[in-house]
Amino acid sequence: MINLQNSPNFDFLKTLKLGNNFLQGADPEFSLYDEGKNQVVSAKGIISGNSLSSKFGTDGCGTTAEIRPDPSTDPFEIIKDIRQIMLNAVDSYPELFELKWIAGSYFKGFPLGGHIHFGVPFEKSKFDYNLIAKILTQYVGAASLLLEKKEDFLSRKKIGYGAFGEVRQAPHGIEYRTVGSWLTSPYFAASFLCLSRAVMYEIYNENYEFFNDKEYIKNEDFIRGNALELNKNFDKVWKDITGFRLYQEYKPYIDLIYRLVKDPEGSKTWLFINQDMKETWGIVPGIVDTPQEILTMDFIWNRYINVMNNYS
Repeated sequence: MINLQNSPNFDFLKTLKLGNNFLQGADPEFSLYDEGKNQVVSAKGIISGNSLSSKFGTDGCGTTAEIRPDPSTDPFEIIKDIRQIMLNAVDSYPELFELKWIAGSYFKGFPLGGHIHFGVPFEKSKFDYNLIAKILTQYVGAASLLLEKKEDFLSRKKIGYGAFGEVRQAPHGIEYRTVGSWLTSPYFAASFLCLSRAVMYEIYNENYEFFNDKEYIKNEDFIRGNALELNKNFDKVWKDITGFRLYQEYKPYIDLIYRLVKDPEGSKTWLFINQDMKETWGIVPGIVDTPQEILTMDFIWNRYINVMNNYS
């Protein structure tokens, strides 16, 4: 249970009023898959160099590819930058076109993360990182538990990734590490970036106290991937979410999470687990050169739906 009174910085944090001017970032991962050979291709065998200042690189072990968009106060600017990084990547490494790009939480022995970052624009000693991560897990982590494939969710946990309230203190602020990779489509990416920002907005704007005594998902249920227990509390989770002050601004994207939780069959259409995400992001011949000003998420999505309808 979240007990804010135990935080030494409770009095400071409950009076924060930062508005929506705090930075958000991410470094989501995806696997490169050779379908013909039925094997994951090591990203470091293709991508040259791996400076953390590079916007496209590999994870720590070098197996999976990692995208590092510029931080922004606007989650949709992050989405746009992610797609531009993908375009630049295939321009630099054309062989990426020949491989499937797979996001999710786990693929053929390799964990995939969707780490989300937030700036801490005040003295970092006053920030309770572990407590903030637990708050994020009640909403963002809960969504990942309900929407990820259970076997992949558990496989990622078993090898030490995506723990309940997993967090890392970074030079810029906080890196929330619980959720899997939400890169499966731009819409799904937007839903997680918008939801996490909506939670942080409440923490950063005089509503820290709201989260006291919240416990919709327990650590032991999270470890076991016990989505049934969380489902019992989902209406309470959603009531909180719809009361967040940024909810109305991000409503179409955050509501996607609700639709997927309530319609598991529909989630197979939207989540694209183990599907080639180049299609959902429009990183395919014939569209990569489309002028940026008309490349909205709707444009890319409608093209993808037309392609899928032609296959059916």
